[in-house]
Amino acid sequence: MGDADTVGDSGIWASDGSTLHLVLRHGEPAPGFGAGCVPLANMGASDPSVLIDFPRFPDIDSSGRVVVISSLTGCSVGRASDVVWTWKDGSLDRLFVPSEPSLLFDAVTSESGVMAFSGSSSNDVLWTAVGETVGVLVTTGALFEHGAGSGSLSAIHPFGLSVNDAGRVVFVGETMAPGGARSGLLAAGGGDNRVIAQEGGAAPGTGGAVFADMAPGTLPVTLPDFKITETGRVVFAAWLEPGVGMPTRPTTSVSGPSRRTRGCR
Repeated sequence: MGDADTVGDSGIWASDGSTLHLVLRHGEPAPGFGAGCVPLANMGASDPSVLIDFPRFPDIDSSGRVVVISSLTGCSVGRASDVVWTWKDGSLDRLFVPSEPSLLFDAVTSESGVMAFSGSSSNDVLWTAVGETVGVLVTTGALFEHGAGSGSLSAIHPFGLSVNDAGRVVFVGETMAPGGARSGLLAAGGGDNRVIAQEGGAAPGTGGAVFADMAPGTLPVTLPDFKITETGRVVFAAWLEPGVGMPTRPTTSVSGPSRRTRGCR
């Protein structure tokens, strides 16, 4: 495993309320990836040592089952591809490996254990899982209703997910609208893909302001916070911009707790 002060050494832990348990650690052997596996074309000779690399974004359900993403180093999966793991009662199990090298953005679980994770390879994809059964919920090109029309999904952003026990997932993405793609808070699952709020859309109760870009590309950025309940209700925070004909609000300095930045939860 190496010295504890190795650069990049990190891990994921879970608590049952009284005891801490190690879920997985950077540099440990990756269960389910043994010697003799076939390397990707760009990785050269086979390496029998497949190790966990860069564990991140854990979540836990009410039974204590953890879902977490990690990269791997070794012959089966290169650094450009990630894996979704589950852990419970000391057992770490491989849940999902994308069919092609992928960057996974986030993984979450509902209280009862319905999981969701998003990622990008040739397309952006949102998956859900119940037990060991994984399926695609939406991918780029799926239609999302907004107002009186609809627009196709053009991107899923790595800004978090929220899922309920019914498998309804809320996430930040972009859909095509008149004038081009617009970012928004989207909901998928249950046969209903819908834009909850969209960049440039009216923000009720603000006297004419509109929602700002929900997926800004400048770092560091403030991530949108959002949650879906078991009854399908959604709450979120978002930045605003003046609507047409509204005066620009003066810039003010606000102090307080540091905000999350992209890639952190």
